[in-house]
Amino acid sequence: MDNDRSIAPGPSGTIGPPRPQVSLESFPSRPETKLSAAQVDRVAGRYAIDGAPLVLEVERRGEKPFFSVPGPVSNAVPLHAASPLSFFFAGARFDFTTDGAGQVTAFSGVGPDGSPISGQRIPARQ
Repeated sequence: MDNDRSIAPGPSGTIGPPRPQVSLESFPSRPETKLSAAQVDRVAGRYAIDGAPLVLEVERRGEKPFFSVPGPVSNAVPLHAASPLSFFFAGARFDFTTDGAGQVTAFSGVGPDGSPISGQRIPARQ
């Protein structure tokens, strides 16, 4: 993991000031679609990531969708809506798919590193 400091130039090996932190909030580089709470709730849920022992969680906070991968250091990241079923953040894209009844069942897309990513919705506990 990168730290936020670097060695300042010169012979003393002095540690420089912290590097500026990049906020994922600053990445929406295209227009965002305003969604209703019901539209965000439609994609909210837990998704098993294909080919990995990870779960992606999507939740609504206010009117915005956020996603996180639960774990020891779990950070929720805001998703920006391109449409009611397509979201983006920091170079990543998630497109949600529905079944014949209109229920969201899966997602596919591209992760922040450019690699393909997909997953299946985990049914909610009753």
